[in-house]
Amino acid sequence: MWYSMSMHRRLGAVAAIAVLGLSLSACGNRGTAGITGIGQKPGGHLAVIADCGGNPSVKPTTIVLSCADANVLLNELHWTTWTATGATGRGQLSTNDCTPSCASGTFNQVPVTVTAGVPVNVKGESYLSILFTTPTGGTGETAHQLTVPK
Repeated sequence: MWYSMSMHRRLGAVAAIAVLGLSLSACGNRGTAGITGIGQKPGGHLAVIADCGGNPSVKPTTIVLSCADANVLLNELHWTTWTATGATGRGQLSTNDCTPSCASGTFNQVPVTVTAGVPVNVKGESYLSILFTTPTGGTGETAHQLTVPK
């Protein structure tokens, strides 16, 4: 398997996030793409990550994690592994401080390690559904539900 035992221990949290993600998937989006890639086409035997509109991408350089308002995103992504069941890499976690409002807030960046997994098969395509971020050189892992089209 591509993931470590620490990934295996996360499956309880993944199940809870998956339930949350299914309930959140009923929410609309603003049409924001959510992901920008490096020109690679999805397909073959590699897993994909969907943007906020459900469009698949392999090795995206940016992923919007809060599709409703784009106030949390991963950017400057560099992937070290990408397989049919998961991916790992590094990038910047950017969060809007929304001070004094989200429209005029400042984005703060933290370097993170990224691990994506829990593939879900949709119409023959394997979508990675969970993404974990861990601050580089720090502790405190955060799980994020990724968009999976219906």
